[in-house]
Amino acid sequence: VLAVISVFCIGGIMVTVLGLGCRLLMGWSLGVAESITSVVLIGFSVDFCVHLANAYTESRSPQRLERIQHAVTTMGISILAGGATTLFSGMFLLFATLVFFTKFGFIIVTTVLSSFLWSIFFFTSACATFGPEGTFGDITPLYRLLGRCYARASGRGEAAADTPTPKDEVVETELNRNHLYDSEEGVPNG
Repeated sequence: VLAVISVFCIGGIMVTVLGLGCRLLMGWSLGVAESITSVVLIGFSVDFCVHLANAYTESRSPQRLERIQHAVTTMGISILAGGATTLFSGMFLLFATLVFFTKFGFIIVTTVLSSFLWSIFFFTSACATFGPEGTFGDITPLYRLLGRCYARASGRGEAAADTPTPKDEVVETELNRNHLYDSEEGVPNG
């Protein structure tokens, strides 16, 4: 679920910068300079929403709103500081003599601004509405269903599909990894 929300957020950033910023606002067509800087655009677009998604995932709260509050509280200042430093460094490129650097500066500045806005407003709102909560968004049942379908199609039968495999044990270990500690301070369980 978070991956789908992140993809929509990154797509929105790309459309905002390349479509609205470069094409509509500046009137640039997609040339060599825009193609090269679009690679940087993708990298900057991923940065903010992935940090929020990671903090959302690492939150121990089962409720969506508490998880998004944790994500914004723990990562919000880092995102703001990183965005501010990148924004200020990109602003100096706007005054360059070479057209490539001017375009590069414009794309960096608009990417940081739109990435911050899309991540803080769209991503957090989408997570608060559709984000994983409890077992919603857990893909482990999907793996088991696909395993059963594969077992039936390959003729191994239902019993073979229910037999745990080493991969199932790895999935279970990963799912239980977050439950190793009793408290927020990281005191080991047991």
